Amino acid sequence: MKTAKKNKYPRMANYVVIRRGKDGGITARNCIIGEEIELTEIQAGYLMSLNGKRDPFSIPGFTSKQCRELYELFDDMLMIRKKKHGNRVGLTFMLTLFVPKRLRATKSIIPKILNFLLMITFLPAFIMGIHSCLICENYISAEYEAVGLILSIVIGLLAHEFAHAIACISCKNGRFLEMGLMFNFFPGAYVILDDSRIKSRLAKIQINLAGIEMNLLISGVCLLIAYHPMFSSGVQSSFSGIFFMAAVENAILALINLLCVRGFDGEHVLSLLVGKSSLARDSAKVVKSLFAGPSINKLFGNSRHVSSNTFASVCTGVVVVCIQSILPIMLLFDVVCTIGELF
Repeated sequence: MKTAKKNKYPRMANYVVIRRGKDGGITARNCIIGEEIELTEIQAGYLMSLNGKRDPFSIPGFTSKQCRELYELFDDMLMIRKKKHGNRVGLTFMLTLFVPKRLRATKSIIPKILNFLLMITFLPAFIMGIHSCLICENYISAEYEAVGLILSIVIGLLAHEFAHAIACISCKNGRFLEMGLMFNFFPGAYVILDDSRIKSRLAKIQINLAGIEMNLLISGVCLLIAYHPMFSSGVQSSFSGIFFMAAVENAILALINLLCVRGFDGEHVLSLLVGKSSLARDSAKVVKSLFAGPSINKLFGNSRHVSSNTFASVCTGVVVVCIQSILPIMLLFDVVCTIGELF
């Protein structure tokens, strides 16, 4: 195994949480993909021995064959981290920016206060910002709009994920594991949380809505600043475009994340409300069955009367799939606006 630095070996990923149940069984939860598997004592011992300071193929108490087999097993399960600041999951490259030193749940009251302030201020701030936009006649300068656009994308994405983290650790047993940037077809930000031990469904809904609330809060505050009288004339008026574009971009980010698209906040919230693991995935299966010919009978049955639950499932599936088609349109619109501002 080649390493870039001395004593820097692959280690157990920080987003893997190992727990021992009341029955004595050991489970490992991969929080990056939300899957949980059972481990034997030997498997758990090997995985926890990977601390980045020892060769994974020469662990005391394990033969060379055992080490190689276990390493390949956990590597396939995405439970081993080979680089400190970089990780690849499928086609997505993840660049780690921050990993908290204390991964256990916090008892601090500060996250609770911050999350409460976010919940009670985002909507009034956004409404006041829209109101000032409608009644104010100040001229918005286009001189630095490109600067505002770039800054708003970076700050908006990071603030969105930071809000998720604060909301999670404000709940009992909520854990914040990692935050960073990701690159797929489009650049973005991500946060890895462990909310598996949070029992309240409302708390989980708030965790998923926190990022949207943060974007709307930033949007409202930026509108208030952009249309403030101090930017109506003089040298300050040139900077009004920065805050205006920041407001627009954060509003777009909030709207995009509200869509019921798999992996987005809107889909997570709706899935929690209806009690499904993934509403978008289930909806895709329902719509696919509609075009699968003979399998329609499996969906509706052979009776002439269709149950109300089945009919509602089909309608929901069609609506959700149609909503997902809006995403590429919105992303294309956002990209075109960004390119237009830059060039």
